[in-house]
Amino acid sequence: MYTVICMKKVILILISLFFITGCRRTDSILFKEAFEKENYNNSIEVSIPSDNPIVYITEDELSSKIEKEEDITIFFGYPKSKETRSMVENLILVSEELKMDTIYYLDILEIRDEKQIINGEVKIIKNGTEGYNKLLELLKNSLKDYIVDNQVVGKRIYAPTVLKIRNKQISITNGLSETADFENYTSEMKKESYDIIYNFLKENQTNVCDITEGC
Repeated sequence: MYTVICMKKVILILISLFFITGCRRTDSILFKEAFEKENYNNSIEVSIPSDNPIVYITEDELSSKIEKEEDITIFFGYPKSKETRSMVENLILVSEELKMDTIYYLDILEIRDEKQIINGEVKIIKNGTEGYNKLLELLKNSLKDYIVDNQVVGKRIYAPTVLKIRNKQISITNGLSETADFENYTSEMKKESYDIIYNFLKENQTNVCDITEGC
């Protein structure tokens, strides 16, 4: 009887591991395919390894982790973005070198709000999702301003953004070379991006902001 119970426990553990690793594997492949299929439509081609640490996450799931002050790394972007494409290979490479298990990924293309200045007034062209608006509220002390026609119209999660929470403190970078020309992206620009991302993701990162107090 004891042997049977133990075997059942082992089987349940194996099934759980299968589903966990299976989902992670699926996310890795989906991420690779999403970015590489845009190679034909974009001036910046990318090659993403199948074995990468990307795990897809929803706005609500991410909000929950932020509220719980979990130690996490999140990547915001979308495959069509030249800026995102210019640094995504470096992000994956650095994560491998630093032996990072998980980088959560949220595609922000369709979930963000869109605003315009019309006749001197701020007009909402598209509402952000409820989950996106909650993220703006949770991260408002650390996000950059949303600027339209030189006017601040709110806060925004730009693409790309890499956000890191460690010991209840938050830090953000875009991982971009300051000299980047996305129509003529050189190896030197890519190396600058690599250095920025590597230094940012190292454990002893000092450029941090308090979650509640901001930068």
